[in-house]
Amino acid sequence: MRLWDLRVQSGCVSVIQQVDEALSCAFGKGSGLLAVGVGCHVDFFDARQTKQESRGASGGAQGGSRGSGERLGRYADVHTDMVTKVVFHPSQTTTLASASEDGLVCLYDTGVSQADEALACILNAESPVRDMTFFGAKGDGLALLTGSEGTSVWHWPSALRALDVEDLRQSAGSFNREKALFSIQYHYDQGTDRLRLALSDVEGSVTVVEVQPGGEMHPLLRLESGHKCLVRAVDSHNGTWVTGGEDARLCLWNEKEQEGQVNQSTAFDRKQKKGKKIAPHFQPY
Repeated sequence: MRLWDLRVQSGCVSVIQQVDEALSCAFGKGSGLLAVGVGCHVDFFDARQTKQESRGASGGAQGGSRGSGERLGRYADVHTDMVTKVVFHPSQTTTLASASEDGLVCLYDTGVSQADEALACILNAESPVRDMTFFGAKGDGLALLTGSEGTSVWHWPSALRALDVEDLRQSAGSFNREKALFSIQYHYDQGTDRLRLALSDVEGSVTVVEVQPGGEMHPLLRLESGHKCLVRAVDSHNGTWVTGGEDARLCLWNEKEQEGQVNQSTAFDRKQKKGKKIAPHFQPY
């Protein structure tokens, strides 16, 4: 794993060498703590103490001079399958969530070293989870996307599921009746308190919708003519959107110039689940 500090113009790079496959990593706000999903585990590193690559005159990394950060700790066997996503809470700096192919989302207090004692809550999405986002004024909401194009929305402190949708493609079909839409990821805009979901068709057009508490989706904008195939990643900051696609393109978009290009609204074709509160150490299956 390579880490870049964008504040350093020289492009200083730190390296953490991993033997096993790592699918996701996350930084703790203001702490330098780096969480990495490795296999069925979550590993922790201090990013401030990782060794730096020495760089030649051309700016390239010099072979043989790479270092590896020393692991601070590990939450071992917290999942029974690959960890696909790790995310720190936006304001509760010691709260970490991990999601996995086993369909579980685990939330921990990283101020506690032992995984069994650190585990605060377990959510069972009943399908492999590939992405998740904290949302809400206090960050009490957690929106999940599954590998089967489903989604669920949770109040994670009480382990209650507020919304469960088995097939987003069917619900979002009214926004593009000619092409199927595939979910990319959620994005929470704290300034407007909006939970937004980005979807892409196979030709690279991105539709961004607002997801409301009752399950209704209201279109906000459409990003077109930037990509030639499926978009896999999006991000947004202060009205600027960044998209990355399978065509190896990165595109920047101005939100104000794209608003109003879609005007339909729809509601999730969903099964509503009240959910059950799950004790922190209770087997959720």
